Amino acid sequence: MCCKKEEAASIHALKRTDFFASENAALQTIQLALDERQESDGAREIAERIESVSYIDTRAKSLAVVFYHSNLGLKNMVITRDLLHPNQLPSTTKCEGEECTCKVSTIIADNGDVTMTCSCKSCSMITTGAAESAPATE
Repeated sequence: MCCKKEEAASIHALKRTDFFASENAALQTIQLALDERQESDGAREIAERIESVSYIDTRAKSLAVVFYHSNLGLKNMVITRDLLHPNQLPSTTKCEGEECTCKVSTIIADNGDVTMTCSCKSCSMITTGAAESAPATE
């Protein structure tokens, strides 16, 4: 019973329409970012479902920290929207590596600045600025 409540809360978090109109829209946004980074010799990562979404708001940016399941396991990605330039496409940040399960870690300073790092030193942080946003329709 508790799991259903947690799942409902997670899906409810997706209702923040400045990011995602639905779970499907969130998956499309993630998949577009993954496809942009896809290397021809590697296994294609396919986003399958959203595990959870958390939001961080600063004066200049709004971030969605998305944990999702893909065919390669549990992953995460940070999607950033620039509040000073609302028509600009969101940027995405993901950590990748071979030696550990790489995740994007976010740190919020007392002054509100947000810093992103990778969970392991062997990970590489990949940021793209042209991940096309999925349509805001349900």
